[in-house]
Amino acid sequence: MTDDSDPVLANFRWQAAHCGQLGSALSQAVLDAVAADIAADGVARAVVETWPGDPFAGNLATRFLGGLHRLVLDGHAPDLAAHYPSCDGTWSGGPLTEAVAAALDGNQQFLTDYITLPPQTNEVGRAAALHGGFLAAAAATRLPLALREIGASAGLNLLWDQFRYVNQAYSWKMATHDVWIETNWEGEAPDTTAPVQIADRAGCDIAPLDVRRPDDARRLESYVWADQTERLTRLRGAIAVAQHADVRLDEADAETWLRAELAEPVAGVCTVIFHSIFWQYMPGEKQAAVRGLIESAGAARDDRTPLAWLRLEPDDLDDYPRVRLTLWPGGTEQLLGTAHFHGTWVKWGAAGQKPVRAAR
Repeated sequence: MTDDSDPVLANFRWQAAHCGQLGSALSQAVLDAVAADIAADGVARAVVETWPGDPFAGNLATRFLGGLHRLVLDGHAPDLAAHYPSCDGTWSGGPLTEAVAAALDGNQQFLTDYITLPPQTNEVGRAAALHGGFLAAAAATRLPLALREIGASAGLNLLWDQFRYVNQAYSWKMATHDVWIETNWEGEAPDTTAPVQIADRAGCDIAPLDVRRPDDARRLESYVWADQTERLTRLRGAIAVAQHADVRLDEADAETWLRAELAEPVAGVCTVIFHSIFWQYMPGEKQAAVRGLIESAGAARDDRTPLAWLRLEPDDLDDYPRVRLTLWPGGTEQLLGTAHFHGTWVKWGAAGQKPVRAAR
């Protein structure tokens, strides 16, 4: 048996509570059942014992939850699928101990392999918060934007201008695609009159996904919480757009890739480096190196070659993400707002200045 001093068990219980607090009661129940199996030294314990690192830093519970959803989506966990709305199942709110146990039975090796894969959520809803930052960069520079995303996954948020935004403060669209980003918005609207023109789009990831490959598209789906079907619908819509988009995705770590991308400033465009819920996955020394690289590049920019750094990241695991924009020349940092991890709500301007704590 295992007690709460076990960091793996603590991670699963923390992630279960986090899912519930972020609106996925089903994911909470699934992870509660997995945690119970770990504590009882069941199949889940055998799977997680293969994990070599810090379960919190590696987001182990999220990896495991994604593996179970992949089994359901692929038709290999019918008992669990009966409770998953993503597969037309229904859940009454009761314990999922038996359904999870049935999914674990016979799938130990699959789950052992799946948790080695880094989570690839590529949450399109985060564009709701990033959108205001892109508009701010466009308004300040009046130049076309060269988008550069680090930790880009499949690069879906590089297509932010192809989505439609609707909330209490404003509506905005440039394209005719039916990918709607509907958000509960508090505070003033960003500058929706800003001239938006995209010069080009590029991103990097240590293991980028190609949504033209069915296996990669299904992997993205697996990390969406199964009872949040509106997120899944939005993801599938964005995948359909991305399959025909002109986006360059490179397999590279952020520091190496940015060093090359920032080596020669291009006049007449504003280069926008951006990332969302990515920073926490980099070791501290890597964070420092990337920050130093961006700030050094920014210091050399002028009005003809401006550089923007837009990020949606929490200050720690118990904070909701903050939207920050730094713009060079000048290097002035702005705290633009605070947002839900999936873009469900955004607090903008003065409404987003006060820190919002996520329940642990």
